[in-house]
Amino acid sequence: MKKTTTYSIFLALIVAVSLLFSIDSYANRRHFSFVYETPVLSSGNREVEIWNTIRTDKGVFYRGMDHRVEYEWGLGSGFQSSLYLNLNSESTLDATGGITNENQFGFSNEWKWSLSNPVADAIGSALYGEWTVDHDATELEGKLILDKQIGNILLAGNAVFEREFAAHGDGSYNNIEATFGAAYIANDHFSFGLEARHQTVALKDNSFPAFYAGPSISYSADKWWTVVSVLPQIGIGSNKNNTNNNLELEQHEKLQIRVLLSFEL
Repeated sequence: MKKTTTYSIFLALIVAVSLLFSIDSYANRRHFSFVYETPVLSSGNREVEIWNTIRTDKGVFYRGMDHRVEYEWGLGSGFQSSLYLNLNSESTLDATGGITNENQFGFSNEWKWSLSNPVADAIGSALYGEWTVDHDATELEGKLILDKQIGNILLAGNAVFEREFAAHGDGSYNNIEATFGAAYIANDHFSFGLEARHQTVALKDNSFPAFYAGPSISYSADKWWTVVSVLPQIGIGSNKNNTNNNLELEQHEKLQIRVLLSFEL
């Protein structure tokens, strides 16, 4: 009952945010769900993005679900900002063989500065910063975003550094990530491509690298757009779990699936 109530409250917040900011604007459409691109909303334009990420299987039963509602607005002069409501849940096996569920709420604020255009300039570039607060940690994240569109081909890459500060104990860590995406833009509505992520969770005494790659498909209409990406982990890193598939399953999952759905306001 507690878990059902938590999700009901979160869904109600999604509806409330969507109804509160109902004005006309132009959508900031994306072609990837893990890889960021440089364009930002024009001044005064707004949209709501709904994120859903599923992370599953660590050799034993594990399921993580990350939900975000983002209210995004353009500030002009290449700047954009966003507010997020976050809900993260994890289901794991406990020592008795039962399933333990944990839910966590958080709040994030994003700032993005587009420096150059991927079509008009030699390369598109942007800087990105985000801070997050929840009940037991504070996170700071920075990104360098690069992209280039040549005809119907879009290439994008991000360099990411994130630091999580634990509110208590010795649980602080760094997350270092490099992402790459390549997409074919078939027409004004549809694109398909490939995303890849190399992510390293660096704890105090050890680091845990993992590599993901898989397909990404996007579709956009006049007032909304969506992106779906399916990224399995590919075992090219060091094996820290004594398995025969060379996957890193202590800090990472075998499969990550993300769906983005955005509405113009």
